[in-house]
Amino acid sequence: MTSVVQRQARGSQSRSMALGGATIFLGVGAALVLAAAVGVGVVVAGPALSNPLAAAIGALIVGSSAAAIFAFRRAFVAPGPVRRAIAMAMLEDVDGRLVTDPSGSVVFANAAFRAMTMATDDRSAPLSAAFDDNQDTRDRLTRLAARASAGATSREDFSVTLADGGRRWLGVVGYPLAGMPGHVVWAVADVTAEREVAKAAREELGRLADFFDHAPVGLFSVDLEGRFRLVNEVLARWLEQDPDRMVADGVLIDDFIRPADSTKVLPKSWAEQWEGEAKLVAPSGASRPVYISQGAAFDGDSPAVHTRSVARDLSDERELEETLRRAEEGFRRFFDFVPVGIVMVDGSGEMVETNAAFRTMAQEQGVRPAAAQFLDLIDGEDRDSVDTLMGLSRAGSAVEDSIEVAFIGPGERTAQLFIRRTGEGVGDDLIVYIVDTTEQKKLELQFAQSQKMQAVGQLAGGIAHDFNNLLTAMIGYSDLLLLHHQPGDQDFADIMQIKQNANRAANLVRQLLAFSRRQTLNATVLNLTDVLAELVNLVRRLIGEHIELAMIHGRDLGPVMVDQGQLEQVIINMAVNARDAMPDGGKLTIQTMNRVLNTEVRLPGFDVVPPGDLRGHRADRFRSRHHWRKSGEDIRALLHHQEGR
Repeated sequence: MTSVVQRQARGSQSRSMALGGATIFLGVGAALVLAAAVGVGVVVAGPALSNPLAAAIGALIVGSSAAAIFAFRRAFVAPGPVRRAIAMAMLEDVDGRLVTDPSGSVVFANAAFRAMTMATDDRSAPLSAAFDDNQDTRDRLTRLAARASAGATSREDFSVTLADGGRRWLGVVGYPLAGMPGHVVWAVADVTAEREVAKAAREELGRLADFFDHAPVGLFSVDLEGRFRLVNEVLARWLEQDPDRMVADGVLIDDFIRPADSTKVLPKSWAEQWEGEAKLVAPSGASRPVYISQGAAFDGDSPAVHTRSVARDLSDERELEETLRRAEEGFRRFFDFVPVGIVMVDGSGEMVETNAAFRTMAQEQGVRPAAAQFLDLIDGEDRDSVDTLMGLSRAGSAVEDSIEVAFIGPGERTAQLFIRRTGEGVGDDLIVYIVDTTEQKKLELQFAQSQKMQAVGQLAGGIAHDFNNLLTAMIGYSDLLLLHHQPGDQDFADIMQIKQNANRAANLVRQLLAFSRRQTLNATVLNLTDVLAELVNLVRRLIGEHIELAMIHGRDLGPVMVDQGQLEQVIINMAVNARDAMPDGGKLTIQTMNRVLNTEVRLPGFDVVPPGDLRGHRADRFRSRHHWRKSGEDIRALLHHQEGR
């Protein structure tokens, strides 16, 4: 693709060559006129022409040139010495002068031509012998002679090899000799320097054209109406256009440019200096963000205005910005959504950034997460330890251990801190990772309490078994005494009192065994009212004096078939849970009533309980060995499930 600079340079070079040819042409014509005026004979196929005829021929050669006519007139009026001086000047002209006949033989050549070409006085030698004689030279000279014979003037450059091996370039202009068909007048000038300058200019223009067309930016110029005057290949490729056609067809820049977004505007007129972001849209719909910088200039003395504009591609920058934005969003999501509190602390101990988990943790404690100092959030007893650990981390010590601290606030919240330095060359900034251990501590306490209760249960079970053996003996001996003491006996009442207290103690032992879960399950038909009446004292002792106990018995309750120990354990567990849920006191109500099922109950591991009033069914219909081996928690789950329905 021909560049803009090359196209302009080629036009300038053509004009220069044409001007040079005209100059040589006029010079030769004037020289011949002068030669005729001083009586120098020009041999043209035989006899010499008279001086007036030679002058006329010279005038015909140069046509209507004012310089030629002036020289023609001077030739007739010049005195003899002047004519001789002019003749000598023509013969000693620095440019070569010669004439060839129709056969191509040289009939006249001045000293300058012989010196340029190292030609001899042998007039029978062809003209091509004066240059590098080869077929190409002969063909080109033949074309020049043919054009001159046809009345045209043309120029060709020929090389001459010098004695030292160097090369000289001669510019040869051939033109017809008026009135003498087939004769050609030749003007020869040394154009070596001209060609070197032209070659350097072409190389420089080529480098300039390559830089212009392949610069890493779009270069263009538009006129006042926005028509392209110049455009490089980079911008044309962005717009999917041919640069030559864009200029030749007067394509408008407004057909391709759009505002970058709703906040950006384009220049109101292309005749003003402007810079800003825009968007180039090709016919295919491909869009490219660019930053345009332009200035306005005048075309010489003309009032017409054009721009010098540079369009810088912002695609890579936008892609990088989008990548950074996505990376930042991803890091922000990771930073905020990680279930661990993260705090960045600077060298002075001030919190510079916190994540959502830490802010939530702080708010639950009633602490403002924007507190200036991180140590202000730590309980006073642990503050010194944390400060020491932070100092070690800032000093570059490898601190791998964590520290468990308590936060300030109304609630009891503990956390495990991991303190790490952010890295080398970033000052004394620290990153503190905070793992909330509050629930873990609660679970640990509950587990410890559970182990205590298990130990108490095991102890109670062992004692209950031994105590139950003693009670069995007491009850047995009471029965033996009753065989010898009738109701009317004065010791009868004392013996009955001993037996009743022993039975109560046996019930208490049974409850202890149920609590320790070491009693064998034995399902029997029970009356709930009697069971709760016997259990009320134990429940009241368990819940404490700060909780009021209300026991409401239902009327006409149906009997239940259940292991009494498991039933009592369920009631005791629910009472203890209620007590723990009311640390500040309250009222616990235990109420019994008949419940009619609306739908059947299905729970994994249980028999299906049909809907309706179950009191009319036989109890053994629902008995199942697997069913009665369920724990008290499963029975409670069954009751809660029915309550939810």
